[in-house]
Amino acid sequence: MTDIKGQRVWVVSHCEVFLQPGRSAVDEVVTYVASSKASALRLIRATRVDPGTWWRLEPARVDEIDIRGCASELYSREGRRLKTAPVEKGYRAAIPRYRKNLASVRRRLAEFSREGRPKRDLDILRGALKSIQSCLMGHS
Repeated sequence: MTDIKGQRVWVVSHCEVFLQPGRSAVDEVVTYVASSKASALRLIRATRVDPGTWWRLEPARVDEIDIRGCASELYSREGRRLKTAPVEKGYRAAIPRYRKNLASVRRRLAEFSREGRPKRDLDILRGALKSIQSCLMGHS
């Protein structure tokens, strides 16, 4: 077995704006780890993500904690290099995404009610509905 300790990898994080009542923030989730920058860019270009989202690539070394001095790079959802994170565009895209999710949960709740699903299932959807509505408060 090959020892990979200290090997350079590229950590690929998917970034998006999420809404909270009256405010928003950027959320990043590590999605991939690639053995090279070229591989990381291939993964980005092969992955479909929502409009208004972007990618962050960061070089790192396996099993090392100290990553200071490692400059991250930003890429559009299509894989084009960005100078800055498109947070405002992400914010504008988050609102319709949340509204679409709200409509989807409403449809599902109506469907579950018609089907006579258990109260627990309906309560879960009602909770999701309330949460999304709360997150949309203060965002037009």
